[in-house]
Amino acid sequence: MSPQEIDFKRWFVAAWGDWLVRIEPRQGGDVGVSDLMVVVDRRLVPVELKVMVDGKVSGIRPSQKVWHRQAAGAGLVTLLCAGEKRLGKGWSGLAWVWGGKGRGQAFDRSSLVLVVSSMVREEWSRR
Repeated sequence: MSPQEIDFKRWFVAAWGDWLVRIEPRQGGDVGVSDLMVVVDRRLVPVELKVMVDGKVSGIRPSQKVWHRQAAGAGLVTLLCAGEKRLGKGWSGLAWVWGGKGRGQAFDRSSLVLVVSSMVREEWSRR
């Protein structure tokens, strides 16, 4: 993770404010695994964290794309959340269901949990 991604991860964890799983890959672990797993309705939901650079999501590695595609194939809903640093105001961002289309759902500190939970529940209802 880049220093900006680490900063965003710290912000995300603090903004989530509830129990979650931080994933720290090590040698021998799965390649491409998500950065976090949050709890929505007593289920773990993998979340990949990136930052916005010049209005675009920072580099997503091929291994990350494969991992999330395989997780979706196994029936999981996974998310991509990209943060953008706001001078003096912390972070805001966009969230997508992995593989989803469109601009994503905007969030800030006060709306993060609601936006993520709503997106996941909506995706579950489609399946």
